[in-house]
Amino acid sequence: MAAKVTINVLHAHEGDCIFITISDLDKVYNIMVDSGVKSTYQYIDRKRRIQDGPLKCKINEFRGKRQIIDLVILTHVDEDHIGGIVEWIAKDDAALDMMATIWLNNGEKVTIPDYSSLLHSISKGRDLDKLLRDANKNIVNQVVKGRVFEIPHGYITILSPTVVAHNVIVEQWNGEVLNKTPDDYGKPIKELLDYEFGEVDASKTNNSSISILLEVNGRKDLLLGDADVIDVCLALEELGYNKDNPLRCKTVKLAHHGSRNNFSEHFLDLVKADIFIFSSNGNYYGHPDKEVFARIIDKTDAKVYFNYKDRMENIICEQDVKDYPDILNRVLDDLNG
Repeated sequence: MAAKVTINVLHAHEGDCIFITISDLDKVYNIMVDSGVKSTYQYIDRKRRIQDGPLKCKINEFRGKRQIIDLVILTHVDEDHIGGIVEWIAKDDAALDMMATIWLNNGEKVTIPDYSSLLHSISKGRDLDKLLRDANKNIVNQVVKGRVFEIPHGYITILSPTVVAHNVIVEQWNGEVLNKTPDDYGKPIKELLDYEFGEVDASKTNNSSISILLEVNGRKDLLLGDADVIDVCLALEELGYNKDNPLRCKTVKLAHHGSRNNFSEHFLDLVKADIFIFSSNGNYYGHPDKEVFARIIDKTDAKVYFNYKDRMENIICEQDVKDYPDILNRVLDDLNG
């Protein structure tokens, strides 16, 4: 029996928390990519009651099945990607027993000739790294472009960060203004196609984000964290993919929650996917940007999946339905259906 891959994109507010399960008759292998914000694990509702968030519910499900998380991939140290695991460890004394291997780029420079920059960790990432090491967890922290890791039934190829991005000085900033872009949801897709994409995301933490190509029994999935789209495209080209020989994927989890600053039409030349995934409720940063959705709908035949259904309901306007009569049929309710 060929191994089966299922992907679940949890409600993680403006963040990412994605579970990938690889299963066959004999074994289950669970991967968690990022952990969302703090409330993804646990939150207080309007009646001041403590409620389990989707991450804690997933953990309880694994415990009920006597399963663990075999691989935790923390793509970078932004709050909307590591907040959930920090809260989990703080609230659950047995949390670390549930994790076998953890990827967290933090604290150690990759020493390669011609590159000499030193990585300085953002405080929360550094504290998490220390906590995990003190618990003698298996930490892999030089997860950079070009490395290939074997997993059951397949491989994970690292597309980013580059060694330079990994080693760049990253300092925690205070008082950063959130780059919430103006809402473009009311504009028709046809109008947005004429827009030019803005400057590529220059956030140092996002540029240090781990992005991966997962291959299991011939199936390929891209999970891009908050990665720089230029770095991803260069990595794919170095693997031999181009417009005439694109990477064919089952799914692509779009970089930075579908931000226009982490996307390009060239990326669509290099990657042909069955499904593009948008992970965000949009309440904090305004993601996904409709410009990205517009390019996917107009330039590809792919389907799309929103982990928050209301983002789909808001992003499609009446004119879009007239211009693209099949657009609603291209939006999936079930990612694994």
